[in-house]
Amino acid sequence: MSVTASDALNFIEEISPAPFKESQMFHRRWISLRPFVAGNTTGTVEKWKGIPKVEGKARGLKADFSILPFREAPAPRQEKVDDLLIPSESIAVNFLFGSGYFDDSPCTGFEGPEKRLEIVFRPKNNASAVPSRGLRLITKSDWQAMCTVARCNIISQTSNQFFDSFVLSESSLFVYPNMVMIKTCGTTALLQAIAKILEYGERYNLEVAQVLYSRKNFLYPTVQPEVHRDWSNEVSLLDTHFDGQSYVFGSTNQDHWNLYYCDYTDGEPSLPFTPDQSVPPSLARRNAAECPLESNFCIMMQGMAPEVCAQFYRKEEQGDQDKFPGMESLIDFDEENDPFETLTDEFNFTPCGYSMNGLKGKSFYTIHVTPEAHCSYASFETNASLSPKQHQELISRVLAVFKPNKATLTITSNPEGNKRKETAVLEERTNSSDSEDESEPEYMTEYLIKYKTMTSVESDRNVIMVNLESHQYAAAQKKKRAPSASTRRLKKAVAVNISICQERIASHTQQASTTDKRAQMGGNHSKSHSHSTTSYSHSHAAPKSGFVAIPDRYQTLSEVQDALRAAGLESSNLVVAVDYTKSNEWTGKSSFGGKCLHTIQSGAFNPYQEVIDLVGRTLEPFDDDKLIPAFGFGDVATTDKTCFPFWPDRASVGVREVIDRYSEITPGIVLSGPTNFAPVIKATIEIVRQTKGYHILVIIADGQVSNVKETASAIVEAANYPISIIMIGVGDGPWELMEVFDDQLPQRKFDNFQFVPFNKVMQRAENREVTFAVNALQEVPDQYKAIQRLGLL
Repeated sequence: MSVTASDALNFIEEISPAPFKESQMFHRRWISLRPFVAGNTTGTVEKWKGIPKVEGKARGLKADFSILPFREAPAPRQEKVDDLLIPSESIAVNFLFGSGYFDDSPCTGFEGPEKRLEIVFRPKNNASAVPSRGLRLITKSDWQAMCTVARCNIISQTSNQFFDSFVLSESSLFVYPNMVMIKTCGTTALLQAIAKILEYGERYNLEVAQVLYSRKNFLYPTVQPEVHRDWSNEVSLLDTHFDGQSYVFGSTNQDHWNLYYCDYTDGEPSLPFTPDQSVPPSLARRNAAECPLESNFCIMMQGMAPEVCAQFYRKEEQGDQDKFPGMESLIDFDEENDPFETLTDEFNFTPCGYSMNGLKGKSFYTIHVTPEAHCSYASFETNASLSPKQHQELISRVLAVFKPNKATLTITSNPEGNKRKETAVLEERTNSSDSEDESEPEYMTEYLIKYKTMTSVESDRNVIMVNLESHQYAAAQKKKRAPSASTRRLKKAVAVNISICQERIASHTQQASTTDKRAQMGGNHSKSHSHSTTSYSHSHAAPKSGFVAIPDRYQTLSEVQDALRAAGLESSNLVVAVDYTKSNEWTGKSSFGGKCLHTIQSGAFNPYQEVIDLVGRTLEPFDDDKLIPAFGFGDVATTDKTCFPFWPDRASVGVREVIDRYSEITPGIVLSGPTNFAPVIKATIEIVRQTKGYHILVIIADGQVSNVKETASAIVEAANYPISIIMIGVGDGPWELMEVFDDQLPQRKFDNFQFVPFNKVMQRAENREVTFAVNALQEVPDQYKAIQRLGLL
């Protein structure tokens, strides 16, 4: 018996969850299957409609992705959750407190960049009395109701005399008497919570004074709730509540920052809050006087160093709220001049991730870390009033802790702020001065400014936004940058004469067609078909044009390595291309148990993952910078016209990241076709034109090419550049045309294409890595010699 999506939804809606204990809170990535039975806070599910008892936490149950239903298991035996999943009947479930939200969007990675909403209130003109505690009178259960609408959950609360702090399952919430600031990551629906916040303000005779909504560009915008998938959608929703203006800082096809700002004050002072008789007069005056500060500093970081990411994976002995070493140093950097006690509320997510809220006087600090390599992100934010020197020191400390490849810094402040001093925070160099505040920031020795803007919005809010890149990352990107979409759409290269190739292909196609017809008529002509392919073997005579097919002559890995050294090959650049055509669904009939070759399975690689892994072990040692552009082709979006990069704005760092990214994006890709290698070959040509150097393009595909003419033309064109093409055939084939590309196309300056039938060469391999290396590198030494001889480098 299995449970349908409808059953699962009804089940979730029927339950009446007991209030969470703070130690039993939902985690951002791995959320407990907790109390499906009222009053049960142990994280268990009793048998219900044939569902066996399940203990612990469910793998795959992320904040934005979950897999249901379960298949029945013999009771009373307890099953691991992995054993209960039905992949073929899986449904995606977005977590919503106390209910279920179904969404079939693919989960490509955790969205670290946060949505941030700040609403500042003031007493209404006709308000007879506004308690000094203002919004702080709102109960925790009411704030949870607001979080429920935003699709997140309160984990813990900490307070001081000035404000309340809440760590959320997705980031943070801070509540002052007259201000709410909430930021949420993942696939939350933050803007849906506006109505609740306004309702709470109305409850205490408060009206809106200022609104700021902002976010960095998303990594995975297509899996966001509909309202957050596009900035224009968000602005439209905000306009239904407020009368504000929209701004975008930075290039929209690179890292940028969106801001919506609304100000109703017109420079007028707010009416005072009325002292609350229920609290001591001194505290009432403090609550009324100490409103949130008029400045905000945030740094959003991507691509953290691997050793930094590793620190934020939870260890077995680590508790939910254990203090994380070094985080308080980002808050307590001016203890001598700051009399306020520092409070921190930290949470370590399972299996990875970290959140921290800090309270220091009337200032908040908040840190959030998403450490997964393919989507690593960290943010640091504070509303503390800092001098330019302190800002510079803080930026240096934060960057030194997280070591990101890229960072976006934002500062917003009221017009009374000294704009020139704030600007000095982000200067690369300043004029020589005796003033200590005018020295060059320490972090500028490691980072360079890619974009900077300083402006005023609505004439009463100063905004500074800066994009930084580490020198090392910027140099690597300059050396090898993946082509842009516009580059991939460049017009076709000058036509080349491929008449001889067309003649041979036509002859081959005719022979194959004749064989098929005879087979349909009952004749047994399998041998004759086999003979037709052997006519294109390595022994075929070289054409008179001077083109010579490179023979396969090496038997051991040491022979190949000696040949590479003799050819003078010290380094190369790797490019990987993956076939997403529909034939992958059936070309694994014999070689992959009838499954689609792109099936992502737990605990084992599919053919594409295995080949990418072996490619890495074989070729990555020759790639100095380890930056690997990776492309997909043949899906429903690109068909046979173009290709898409695995990352929109960068290359993958190492083959491990290529595998991780492939595993993340593949479940959401719709296979299509036809098959055409030309787009990825031309993309590689563009990379070589930009970066120079010797490149090895590895195409991993499942069979024949549909667009023969364009593919052949692209292979011939690539022979004018220092490029070796290695085509790895996975699945059942057929492969006859690959052998034509390997040994023919005499218009080429050199034999630049090698075909490796993966299953065939690996069938009897005792050492798979060595066998693959020998076959993959078989022609590279002679290709590299030819490239040097032709002066292509």
